[in-house]
Amino acid sequence: GQVFKTAQAAFLAGYLAAGMTETGHLGYFGGAKIPTVTIFGVGFQAGMEYYNQVHGTTVDLIGWDSASGEGLFTGDFSDLTKGLESTESLFDEGVDIFMGVGGLIGSPGFDVARERGGYGIWVDVDGYNLLPEARDVLLTSVMKNMDNSVYDVIQGAMEGTFAGCDVYVGDLANGGVGLASFHDLESAVPAELAAEVEQLRLDIISGAITDTGCISYPDWCPGGLY
Repeated sequence: GQVFKTAQAAFLAGYLAAGMTETGHLGYFGGAKIPTVTIFGVGFQAGMEYYNQVHGTTVDLIGWDSASGEGLFTGDFSDLTKGLESTESLFDEGVDIFMGVGGLIGSPGFDVARERGGYGIWVDVDGYNLLPEARDVLLTSVMKNMDNSVYDVIQGAMEGTFAGCDVYVGDLANGGVGLASFHDLESAVPAELAAEVEQLRLDIISGAITDTGCISYPDWCPGGLY
């Protein structure tokens, strides 16, 4: 099995988005209320709250609340219209940066972000390669690096270090999860903010930061991660 500490990468994205928002409101929606989806919201909210703590700001998240487990979900992973409507709803409430967690249902939201003068964040893979038409408003992606995880498992089997009957856990330290490059928007991200995000990545790897959301709110994260 392969599982991922997605909350670590989402934490970085939440911090980044909190530093980039002009309205003070971030948005989230998911395809279904299941741990592999809600873990993105848990980490995203934790990163946003950490930014608020560091900078004394009051950025909030619309569409997910880790304390209550309430959020905005479309109920499926294929209806693009629901994804569009969910994003429009978030922007109607004042959001200017959104993250849709549900595969391609998140893709129509980038058109909304462009129309409303905001940004979007992709998930699972680097959306820059998947959605070239969204590159102008794609801030970053919260990635589960399944290529790295598969490679590590195969290499372990070849070298005789693969335990078997075990679970590979991808995190920032082993490259199993990560935050994508800002690509075309690199110049839009302040250098100081980018440096803070990089330092946070190092702090999570070193253990200086241990809770990226799932320790406080384990019910919304896949079991066995922490």
